[in-house]
Amino acid sequence: MKVLLLSLSLLLVFLPTANALIEPEQAPDYYSFEYQAILASQSDSLVSPKSLRGYSFKFLDVPVYSQQLTNWCGPASTKMAIHGVNGSSPSQSVLAKETNADPKGSYVYLIERSLNKYIAGEPYKYYIIKDVNLVNKSVQSFQNGLPVIYRLKTKNLPGYGAHDTTHYVVGTGYFVAWDETGTIRNDVWYNDPNDYRAGCLGEHTIPFSTLDNAVRRAGDGWFIPEK
Repeated sequence: MKVLLLSLSLLLVFLPTANALIEPEQAPDYYSFEYQAILASQSDSLVSPKSLRGYSFKFLDVPVYSQQLTNWCGPASTKMAIHGVNGSSPSQSVLAKETNADPKGSYVYLIERSLNKYIAGEPYKYYIIKDVNLVNKSVQSFQNGLPVIYRLKTKNLPGYGAHDTTHYVVGTGYFVAWDETGTIRNDVWYNDPNDYRAGCLGEHTIPFSTLDNAVRRAGDGWFIPEK
């Protein structure tokens, strides 16, 4: 996998500057086992370096925390986002109280309030997906070092199959690649706190289009990126 990434990097060096390529950024511990395992899972669908015209990526170092109760996906996701920025975070029980997680789950506007309470500069704002472009806002957040919290429906996400419930997850990065025909990879990385269903907990990668659809199907389509 390192050879493949090196080939991609070398290819970009010799591409014409007129292409105005976005320079890729490398997250801390990019060659750690965790990130390499994620990237390796995508290698089968990665295009040949010979056809590649550009790529951009950013991965944030966000820990995975499992939700302590079945309705605490909101507190767990909030904790992950705060910890990813600050290196420390309140307990899930504290965040559950702040986001009114009991008995039916956290409110989006209260998650935003908690994020801005603990992260300097109050950088977060919740949006309805019909009002802003989810991909653009997500990439903006990742580039500025801020994870994104998504409220979504789970059907067809990794580990869920046909099971469809409202859930919170945390976006942690993206990878976009394009050739002369246009965009050929447009993926988002996210952490899922659900430890109550096999195959859900942990880091996952899906196309942005799949994420967009999942968020749109969850009521009004809320997500919480950078302002």
